[in-house]
Amino acid sequence: MITRKITLLVMVAAISTLFILPGTAWSAAGKALFVLGKVNLVNETGDEQRIRRGGEVNNGDTIVTNHNSQIQLRMTDGTLLAIRPSSRFKIEDYLYEKDVNLDKSYFKLIKGGIRSITGLIGKENKSAFGVDTLIGTIGIRGTDFSARLCASDCGETSNGLYVGVMDGAVVLSNDNGEVDVLPGDFGYIQDQNMEPSQLDASPGDLLFAHTESSRQEDVADTSTTDNGDSALVSESSTEETQQTQVAINLETADGKNLIDDTTLTEITEPVFTLPSTGEASYSVVSHASTDGLILDTTTTNLHVNFVNPSATANIQANYNNLDWTGTSTSAMTIDSEGNFTGDLHVSAADAFSSQTGNGSLSGNLSGDAEVTIGAPSDANISYNMTTGVDSISGDITLSVSATNEAN
Repeated sequence: MITRKITLLVMVAAISTLFILPGTAWSAAGKALFVLGKVNLVNETGDEQRIRRGGEVNNGDTIVTNHNSQIQLRMTDGTLLAIRPSSRFKIEDYLYEKDVNLDKSYFKLIKGGIRSITGLIGKENKSAFGVDTLIGTIGIRGTDFSARLCASDCGETSNGLYVGVMDGAVVLSNDNGEVDVLPGDFGYIQDQNMEPSQLDASPGDLLFAHTESSRQEDVADTSTTDNGDSALVSESSTEETQQTQVAINLETADGKNLIDDTTLTEITEPVFTLPSTGEASYSVVSHASTDGLILDTTTTNLHVNFVNPSATANIQANYNNLDWTGTSTSAMTIDSEGNFTGDLHVSAADAFSSQTGNGSLSGNLSGDAEVTIGAPSDANISYNMTTGVDSISGDITLSVSATNEAN
């Protein structure tokens, strides 16, 4: 009997190791370096959520941008991907274990456009990298290209797959043939029944990133908090985006610019900046916590002063028939990356008694700059509160609800 138990334990341990090897689903495939506007992530089970700067992406995830948003991803092998507005892009089959025989980096452009700068997988094994579409596939012979799939959504431009190469080369192929596209050249596939070809000239600004600019517009997006309350999520755009812009020029021998992508954000780690004046209040968008805990979304808030960057918070909830309140013991200093931590004074009371305790809070500011004072659009808080008898904890997502130019 003892021998059988030991054997069983050994078998369980051996099987368990199959699920924790590096590069399996336990590890993220990449992360978001930069997010402009509202970008959603749809996982393999169909669950959809908003992705923000620093958020992880995994094998099988689909990234969805709207007409006024875009995102940059860095995959674990160093591949950089800029996903354009009005796009749908899937991480089809990605694995990076630093093994040239196993590593693979396959994507699918379902709608819209991308720019890609190839990482280690494509550099070490070009056949292990590809971007598939309904009408053709983009393989690489180099590193840097842009692609746009038009399906009656490119104005008067003809439908099809367009590709422009900045550096290296790509091979554009389908069942009817293939064509190499070199630096400064452009490739085109009209549909799946047509042979790929080279274009004689640039397809205008089709391969450039554009977001529709307008004065502040608030788009009401109905979502639901954990306690069932309906909340409005505000999505804002501004006349001039806050992103760093760079010009990427490709020149022929006669010096003629073929590509001047002045609206493409430089694909580097973005610099987070806070406004130097004004103050902002943030209200609850969603809340994740222990079952049975109900957050009071009306009175829970975060207040930020940008003159000497600092934050104060107030959290109110109900748990185990007690009304919990947690308030900042002092203003929390906000660092240059928008992070802050602090302590909470805690009380928990019902109709007959009250208790006091303490707690802690950490959080960060992120997202696009709103138009009045340039305050970050989003905030996240993680908190713990205890009275010594009971304790509660949770994660809160907030969005900017009010600003004041004067302090």
